[in-house]
Amino acid sequence: MQFLTRYALHHLAPHAFRAALQQLVAAAGAPAATVAAARNGPSTRVRTFPHVVGNFPTVVMLQVAAGLTEPLDALYRKVRRLLPDLEPMAQDDGPAAAAGGLPGVPGREREGAPPHRGYHISLSRTVPIRHPQIAPLTALLTEHLAVVDCGFTVALAGLRSFANDDGTRSFVSAMVTTGNDQVCALVRRVDAAFAAHGLPAFYEVPLPHVSVGWLPGDQRGRIDAALLRLQAQQPQVPAPAGPEHPLRGAASPKTGSTASEIGAWQAASAVCVVGQREYVVWKPRPRSGQHVVR
Repeated sequence: MQFLTRYALHHLAPHAFRAALQQLVAAAGAPAATVAAARNGPSTRVRTFPHVVGNFPTVVMLQVAAGLTEPLDALYRKVRRLLPDLEPMAQDDGPAAAAGGLPGVPGREREGAPPHRGYHISLSRTVPIRHPQIAPLTALLTEHLAVVDCGFTVALAGLRSFANDDGTRSFVSAMVTTGNDQVCALVRRVDAAFAAHGLPAFYEVPLPHVSVGWLPGDQRGRIDAALLRLQAQQPQVPAPAGPEHPLRGAASPKTGSTASEIGAWQAASAVCVVGQREYVVWKPRPRSGQHVVR
């Protein structure tokens, strides 16, 4: 099926591709909601908030080291054998771009980079902000996050399902194990900066994770069933502990883990992505004998 999908994507006209994709998804036994999504075309998404001219979708994230890209890609491919319509996060174009960029505001333009956020750990919700907020918000984020002045190791192990607040998308995510407390410390500092600008806080009980793929709609039940099948195919390790996420939901503990440790890296930077630009708002200072603020 993967070969046929790649062939159709490159050789069929859009309307023919949608028809072929719908037939392939239906043949795979996907639910009606997924077949309907396929009918509308690949990578169909719903905005999490209305588009307003002059608003810039904004999110703060901890970047995953480039060395983890291949292991996470391999993990996506493994899960996709059981969920053939699973979309890769590598196609996620992140916050919708504002036409033209942001004149007069310093920041690194994302031109030349892949048109997506790449693998990351979200430290905030995606929120709309106005142009005058960009400079003061990024400055305040830098100030608040500077309190967390040491780097730390982040490791991923185990998979679980999530869904976004309005149930328009569901995700297969690798859970943070080592470094969980430090990531939550960054989340709390971001919350403080957001609160000063009247922006919503992150989830009350953060469950740091890296999403590797997504499906349209709330398909956590289907994802959980696939993770159980995947778990049965390979050695088991203890599922990451943690309470159920109050807003996004969580998989049952029995589906929480499907593999040994996926990989680890040294947290090196956090960025605030505003439209098509990104601003580095945290870098650890390499000084010995210090500890991350918890």
